[in-house]
Amino acid sequence: MPDENIAAPAELSLLDVAVVITENWMLLLAAPLLAGLLSFGVFSFASPKTFDSVSFLRLSATEAAVLPSAKILTPAITGTAYLGSFDGAFSRALHHLTEEALTVQREGETDVYSVRVQTKSAAESQELLSRIVNSLIANSTPTPTEQALLAIRIEQTKRSIAELERNLARLSRQTELTANDVVGNLGETAVALLTGIEERHTRLFQLEHSLQGSISSEDIIQPATLPDSPNAGSAAIRAMFVGALAALAAFVFAFIAAGWKGASRSADGLHKITRIRRAVGLPAKS
Repeated sequence: MPDENIAAPAELSLLDVAVVITENWMLLLAAPLLAGLLSFGVFSFASPKTFDSVSFLRLSATEAAVLPSAKILTPAITGTAYLGSFDGAFSRALHHLTEEALTVQREGETDVYSVRVQTKSAAESQELLSRIVNSLIANSTPTPTEQALLAIRIEQTKRSIAELERNLARLSRQTELTANDVVGNLGETAVALLTGIEERHTRLFQLEHSLQGSISSEDIIQPATLPDSPNAGSAAIRAMFVGALAALAAFVFAFIAAGWKGASRSADGLHKITRIRRAVGLPAKS
């Protein structure tokens, strides 16, 4: 028969956990708090301060996609302190701007986009974002050749509208002198003429708008802001991570200390402690 006096293996219960937490609550609380505060101070001091400038624009999806292109950004960064921080290297400055410093995001299901620029200076962020928006507006304006073509199309549309309006007036005069059984056919023609006139007026408005540029200052809902304080999110997040690691380390240390203390009360536990001390190069206690 198996020996009933053999002790069952020790099991960790919720009561054991509660005892360890209660006896070491100061360590479990102070360690992550102190680690978080120290790391936040170190990260805040060591990490370069950054400032965000934000502008809200009314854009189409195509215009928002064009905004981070070299066509828009190159004129915007030319001669700026931002370009100077990269020793005048356009390729490096554009890569950093598009990959890290510039963010274009649609606001919900609207035609409003937030454009954000992050640099190491509040004034620099505002100036750079303003130049980007101005460059976008300037590039939306047609070239002289395109303006000439648009002017021709506008004139053609105006002549077409005038011709349709004359036909409609002529048809109205004919309707007054026509028998009732023919009026129905003339009415359908009149509707077709009115539809054509309305479509051409819509087209004329679009052409005139294109002549002025697809984007104007009226599409700027909020100009580039001047940030009054640096970003602190990155340092705070890293400090929280360090604090969490410190809390975990303190929790593990508390259980090891409790286990070490409990093991010293039995012969088998003392034997294990002796082996551990020898493994780490400490003399065994007599």
